[in-house]
Amino acid sequence: MEAKDYGINEVIFSHPDSNSVGANRQEIRDMCALGAVCEFCALGCLPSLMRMKPKDFADVVGDIGEDKVILTTDYFFEWSPPGPETMRMLIGTFLALGMSETAVRKMVRENPARMLGMDADRLAKLDAEQDAHRAQSAQIDV
Repeated sequence: MEAKDYGINEVIFSHPDSNSVGANRQEIRDMCALGAVCEFCALGCLPSLMRMKPKDFADVVGDIGEDKVILTTDYFFEWSPPGPETMRMLIGTFLALGMSETAVRKMVRENPARMLGMDADRLAKLDAEQDAHRAQSAQIDV
């Protein structure tokens, strides 16, 4: 039996670039062709680990498409920058490498939301809640 036989249409192929998984680009492409979504961690692109250079990551995204990628922080080391800062740095790097804002948004927001079963209406509601919170915080700061 396969996952699809149980109604599972997508699975997350987590940390394909890690030493424990060690998938090469062809294996990543093969997994995505079978329906997997690859989760890459920003931490793996930091100089201290450099499992994958940002340019190589961008090339892999070009191979499989941004709809098949989730970008996370995987932050848990005391020596690494805070998760939001790690993500900010990597997003800036990808934009500087020519990746579109749309592609980056899919990888860090829309694809993870889809995998969690959130639809566009739920994301819009979360956006509205964040906007209201920001507005309220701005009033307090004044």
